[in-house]
Parts: sequence; structure tokens; C-alpha cells
Amino acid sequence: MSLTTQKASSPVGLYLEWKGTHEDGRIQTWDKENEKNINYKKFQFIPFDTLYSVRGYNEASKAGVRANEVKSVQSEDLEVYAGFKNRTPLVSGKWKDIKDAVRGHGGKFAICAYGIGKLLNGETGTICVVFSGSGSGAWFDLQKSAGGSLEGKLITWDGSTNEGQKGSTKYDIPVLKASEPSDGELDKAKAADLEFQAYLKAQKASQGRPADDLGDDPPEAYSTAVAANATEDDDIPF
Repeated sequence: MSLTTQKASSPVGLYLEWKGTHEDGRIQTWDKENEKNINYKKFQFIPFDTLYSVRGYNEASKAGVRANEVKSVQSEDLEVYAGFKNRTPLVSGKWKDIKDAVRGHGGKFAICAYGIGKLLNGETGTICVVFSGSGSGAWFDLQKSAGGSLEGKLITWDGSTNEGQKGSTKYDIPVLKASEPSDGELDKAKAADLEFQAYLKAQKASQGRPADDLGDDPPEAYSTAVAANATEDDDIPF
């Protein structure tokens, strides 16, 4: 790597993920410093960009399933991995061509919504909220009702859920709402987006992947939660 093309430093200060466990739906993050999961029963953020990826749990390797993040699943390839250190993909290609294989490996289509929200220290910063399973369906439903885009909206989850069921498996579906943020909040989101887009551009130049910033394999407690989430429905509009 040359002097002027160093690996980009991610501006994301917090990663969260929707967990649709039946009667215990929550947004969760792993607090690495204190080595514990933190659960949110209500949440707000203003998304400024949306990427698509894969999340899940691979039973054979006892590891989380992840992929690179792309702007378009129709024109860009996804590379799907088991484990955070494994560099040999389980499968790669356009989503429509690999989705059955991905599901066979325990992966689910995932929405990575980047925006501004509260960090663990209480300050406002750039965060990423991952919606897969029932969460992705809720996101697409809200997007449709909002006219096709949620960027620049204030997305609120007040803890309310609906119950879903696929076969004998029941799961929680988040009730998401969209409203207009204040001008000041929107200005903060726009400034954060500019920083994030510069990061993506530098990341692409260095041939890195946003997923590389997620760190090492999470602990067993986190992997078990991912496995539970992987049982949910993941119907998507493409």
C-alpha cells in the first residue's frame, strides 16, 4: 500500500443489529470494552445512506455469516464469508443468482442503514443499524409507505412489534415509523454523510470492504443471537 493510499478509517462509531427473537424483539450491539450485549427497546436515528449485505449464522463452522456491502445487488457482486477472519468466500455473485446458496449457508439478506444516532457515550455520531430477517421486511414496508426513500427521515422504533410466523417459528417484526427531523438534525446528517461518502471512496480505492471494520468474531452469546435471528422470513422486493 502506497504512502498516499492508506486504509481508510471508518467514521462509524457504533454498529447495531435488529434481533427478532419471539416476544423479545430488540436492537442490539456488542459492547467490546465491557464484553456484554446491550439491548435497546426503543431507538431513533436519521439514515443518510443504505447499503446491502448478508448476515446470519453458519452452523457447520459455528461462525457468523457476513458479506461485503454494496449499493446495488443488481449490478454489484456480494462475497459471502463465514467468520470474520476467513478470506475464502462461501459463495459470490449477484444476489438473485446466489440467494438460495446463501440461505443454505445460513445467511440472510441484510440492510445496512448508515446514519446519525446516539453512541454508547451519549454523544451523536455515525452509526450503522443492520436489519435482516423480519427487520428487512419492516424497513422495505416503511420505505414504500414513505415514497421510496428513508434517507433524511427520522426513523423511530418505540419498542412496538407485530408477531410473524413461518412454519412453526414465531418472530417479532419491528413497527418502524418515519417523520421529519429538525433542520439542525438534518444538517448534522448531511455533514456525516459527506464524511461517510469520502470514506467509501477511499475504501474502494484501497480495495477494502466496509465489513472489515466489524472486528473479530463475536462471542458465543452474540453468535447464538444471530442464529436465532436467521430463522425469520426475509422476503425482499427483488
